[in-house]
Amino acid sequence: MVVVVRIFYKKWPLTAHRGIAACKVFAKFSTQTEPLSCPSAEQQPNQRRPLRTLRSLGKQSSLASYFTRDALAIRRIIEERSWDAKLEESLHSSSIPFSEGLVVEVIKSLSEARLALRFFIWIAQQPHLQQFCLSPAAVDVLSRRWSHEKQFHTFLRTLRLDRKTMNPFSFHVLLNGYGWAGMIEKAVETLESMDSLGINPDFSHFIGVLNILDHYKLFNTLPRVRAKMQQMGVYPDADTYNKLIWGLCTVGQKEDALNLFEEMKKRGETPGDDAYKILISMFNKANKPHEVLQIFNALLDDGVEPDIKSYNALIRALCLVGKHLEALEVVEMVLDKSLKPNLVSLTMLTDKLFESGELDKLLCLWMKLQKISFPTVTFQDRLISEFHSAGRSAEIEEILAAHHGRLEANVNAP
Repeated sequence: MVVVVRIFYKKWPLTAHRGIAACKVFAKFSTQTEPLSCPSAEQQPNQRRPLRTLRSLGKQSSLASYFTRDALAIRRIIEERSWDAKLEESLHSSSIPFSEGLVVEVIKSLSEARLALRFFIWIAQQPHLQQFCLSPAAVDVLSRRWSHEKQFHTFLRTLRLDRKTMNPFSFHVLLNGYGWAGMIEKAVETLESMDSLGINPDFSHFIGVLNILDHYKLFNTLPRVRAKMQQMGVYPDADTYNKLIWGLCTVGQKEDALNLFEEMKKRGETPGDDAYKILISMFNKANKPHEVLQIFNALLDDGVEPDIKSYNALIRALCLVGKHLEALEVVEMVLDKSLKPNLVSLTMLTDKLFESGELDKLLCLWMKLQKISFPTVTFQDRLISEFHSAGRSAEIEEILAAHHGRLEANVNAP
C-alpha cells in the first residue's frame, strides 16, 4: 500500500500543492472507514511511542510463540525441580512422543546450558531415544550453547566410546563434561570405577572431581573421593588439602577434617587462612575447646593473622577450659587492635570473672569497653550491684562518673 502512495505522489505531484497530505491519500486507498489525521510536527514524536511499545512487546513475547506445546511441557518438567531420579521418572512416564525436532526444541528452550547438556546426556542413555541426540541438528544446537568450552566436541565423542577402550585423557574429558552438566554423582562413580577398567586415576582426575564439588559447593560425596585418593596412594598438594578440609567441614566431618589437617602439617604443607578459620569455627560450634586451642596455636605458628571470628572462638574456648584470665588477655589484645568481641564470648568471660570475684579486672575491662562505646548496660548494672554488695562505693562513683562523662561527650559531639 505504501508503494501505491509513493507512485501516486510521483505521478501527481500537484496533490502536495493542493493541500492533500500523504496520510489522506493513503486513506483513500485503504479499507479504513475514517481517514487518518495528519500529525503536526509537535505531535509526531508522541505518536511514535506506541509503535516502539509494540516492538518491545514483540521482543518479550512468550516462549509459546517460538516452541511447541510438547517442547514447553518437557521444559517445564526439567526446570520445575532439581534433576534427580523422580525427574527422570517423570520424563519416562510422559505421554509426549519424542522426536528429533522435539529434542532440538527442548535443547533450545532450556534456560541453562547445563540443563540442556544434562537432557542431551539423558537422551543418549535411553536405548530407544539415542538416535535423536545423534542427529546433526541436535549436536549443532547443543554445541552452539557450549561454544565457550574448547573440549566440548571431544566430550561428545567420548560419550559414545566404550569405557573399556578409553585412556586417561578420555576419562579426564569425561569427568569434566559431567561437571559441566552438574552430574556430580556420575562423576564420582566414574572416578571410582576407573581402576576396575584398567586405568588408575592420577592427581589430575582427582583435581577435576574436586573442582566440580567446589564449583557447586556440594561436598556430600567428598569422603568417597578422599577414600579413593588414599586407596590409590595419591597425596594432595596444599591447595587440594585446603579444598578437602573446607569440604569436610562443610558436611560436618569434623574428625576427618582434623585428621587431614594433621596429615597436611606432617607432610610440610601449610594450610590456608580459610582452612584454619573454618576448622576453628566448626570445632567452636561443636563445643570442642581443646581442638580450637590446638588449631589456633598452629595458626599463630604459621604466621596467619586471626580474624575477629577466630578470636571470639578462642575466647570462648579458653573460658570453657577454665582459663578465663587468659581469655581476658585475649579480649584486651582484641580491643587494642580496634576490634570488638561479640556479646556471646564477652558475656561468657564476664560471667567467669564474676564467679571468681575478679572485680578489679572487671572494672578495668568495663572502662576499656566504655571508651569504644561498646553496649555494656547489663555489664554495668551487674558490676555496680557487685561493688554495692562489697561495700565499695568509690568504684560505683567512678563508674557513674565515667558513664555520665561519656553521655555528655556523645551529646556535644558534632
